[in-house]
Amino acid sequence: MFRRRLKLKIRWEGYGPEHDSWEYAAEVHAPEQVADFYHKHSAAPRQIRAVTFAQISFQQLTLVYFEVKQPLKGE
Repeated sequence: MFRRRLKLKIRWEGYGPEHDSWEYAAEVHAPEQVADFYHKHSAAPRQIRAVTFAQISFQQLTLVYFEVKQPLKGE
């Protein structure tokens, strides 16, 4: 899920895993490959409803601040 939309990890034909990318499910135009994936992985989400998304417990992030010092002129 990204921005409340389902994404699929795509392995591009003829390319290695380093070229994999995450694409929005609605923008993937490979119905046979998507159907094959869901046949092999029947428990994989096909869509996420807003109600379900709202029930997911997220961990709060701890913000980390650091200072970047700029070099003085002439250094």
